[in-house]
Amino acid sequence: MGIRHTDEQIRLAKEVAFMPPDIVECAYELDPNFKGGFIFSKDPDCKPGVPGITSVDDFEYNPAWEDANTKIDYTMPFTKAELLAKWQEKFAEYSKKEYQLTRAEEYPEMWDQLDALFHDIDEGKLDKTGSFYALLKEVKDTYPKA
Repeated sequence: MGIRHTDEQIRLAKEVAFMPPDIVECAYELDPNFKGGFIFSKDPDCKPGVPGITSVDDFEYNPAWEDANTKIDYTMPFTKAELLAKWQEKFAEYSKKEYQLTRAEEYPEMWDQLDALFHDIDEGKLDKTGSFYALLKEVKDTYPKA
């Protein structure tokens, strides 16, 4: 019904929209009193299904500072391996929802959906025979929930 995007457009849109878990948020889950951040040895660029962090060697703890001269005294009560495992768990959970990114890109623009809905109301087709239903059903069938 609507104009479909090319596979390349969908791939690029998914890569832009893909927001993997933040390793600092994972650290907060392991220790709510976490202080600091992490420095990465390589660009942790993640894509759907391709984790950017694969080893404990990919990141180092970066301590927090109270001011320019005073480092906050904090020792992580978890290992880098435990943190990596937590991050990989979150990445796997998020990756299961990749179909949502694809669907979001493939759904017709909102004004096209509203136009189809208006015409279906006007024609008395507020059921599975209407074009509004067909527009959405096509995307849902093409990209089912994982």
